[in-house]
Amino acid sequence: MEGDGAYEPGFVGIRFCQECNNMLYPKEDKENRILLYACRNCDYQQEADNSCIYVNKITHEVE
Repeated sequence: MEGDGAYEPGFVGIRFCQECNNMLYPKEDKENRILLYACRNCDYQQEADNSCIYVNKITHEVE
């Protein structure tokens, strides 16, 4: 819904671990009900600043 004033991210981005430079994956902290990004290689975690983890932008042209 373009033009309705809502925030529409185009690309969420990829986050990397500050300790080992591996990719961070979204993880739910069920106890505190927050979204985290966690490294699967070490124990590094950071709180997500945005709850959006995936964008599916569909473009359809009608002739």
